[in-house]
Parts: sequence; C-alpha cells; structure tokens
Amino acid sequence: MGYYPRPLAIRSAAVEARDLTVSWLVISLCFSIPYLLAGDAHGVAASFIAVGTGFILHELAHRTVARSMGLIAGYRAWWGGLLLALTIAVLTTAVLRTTIVFAAPGAVIIYSPWSGAEALYASYLISIAGPLTNAGIAIASWILSRVLPPLPGYYAYVTAYVNAVLALFNSIPIPPLDGYKVLRYSVTHWALLMALTIVVYVVVG
Repeated sequence: MGYYPRPLAIRSAAVEARDLTVSWLVISLCFSIPYLLAGDAHGVAASFIAVGTGFILHELAHRTVARSMGLIAGYRAWWGGLLLALTIAVLTTAVLRTTIVFAAPGAVIIYSPWSGAEALYASYLISIAGPLTNAGIAIASWILSRVLPPLPGYYAYVTAYVNAVLALFNSIPIPPLDGYKVLRYSVTHWALLMALTIVVYVVVG
C-alpha cells in the first residue's frame, strides 16, 4: 500500500479492473511455470486459482477497508515490477532449474488527509485486513480440501497453502509489509497477528 497526502486522480473502475487482472495473470503465470513445463494442467489451474484468491482478495481487502473509512483508494499495477517478476521467473527456471518469483505486481494507493494518531490507526486497520483475509481463505480452503473429492480437494489445498504463506509473509514486521504497519500501532496486536498466521501455516502445511 502507498499513502499520499494529496488526492490522486480517480481512476475508472475499468482501469483498476485491468490492472488487477493483468497483475493476477502475470503472477499466476510465474508460479505456474514448473507445471507448464511438466504438462500438469491441474497444477497450472490451481496456481491461477490460488494466486487469484490470495492476491486479488488481499488487495481488495485493503481497498475495501480504506473506502469504508471515506478514503480514496484504488489498485495500481507496477508494470516494471510485473516485467521483472516474469523475467526473473523465466531466467531462474532456465538457469537454476527452479522457479523464483519476485512478486511485486503493484499496490493499493490510498489518499489520506489524516496525520498523527488518526493516520496511524487508519493504517493499522487497512493493513491488518490483508493478512487476515488470507488467513481466513486459508482455513476455509483447508477445511474444504478435507471434505471434497480428490481433484477439487487438491485445488482447495493449493489455495489454502498459498494463502497461508501470504498471510504469514505479510505479517513480517519489515516495511513495506503489512506486519510493519500493524506493529507501529500495537506490539500486542502484531504479536497476535503473527501467532495467528503461524498457527494457520502450521495447520495447513
């Protein structure tokens, strides 16, 4: 997420949808390269579904909370980051025989006129929404993976695992990750978030 003290140009819903869609497709393609090379259609499909839920719903959670507080917020793709992600994924696969994904597709850009404690609280609420969303998806998908038939259960499990990883990763208290913004507001709340995402990761993994 990015915060700006001045209003940004309001982008149309169609442009934001385009940015989200392209970001999802590129990052999903990066993750699916090993499955493509192996001719594993189910692995490719599972990658697109897992990244779709993990990435898009994470970003929409940030945006939804920001807008519910009356702030201007919208997703913007980082075209250079998308190109870099695809380049690194292809090169590492070709040279190292393993796919490394540098996922920096873009961010929800937020205009906030607030400062001080008010801005800190808003940043906390908006930030924590992302990893909590991923954790919720991970648990729900994991439960589904236990009760569904093998094939849909496989899709559900991959979705659960990817979301568990995203929840845990984004809870790390290093800028610009969500965990850092939560920690700035409350050490206790960050510790609870970190504990939750660790438990989710252990259960799902």
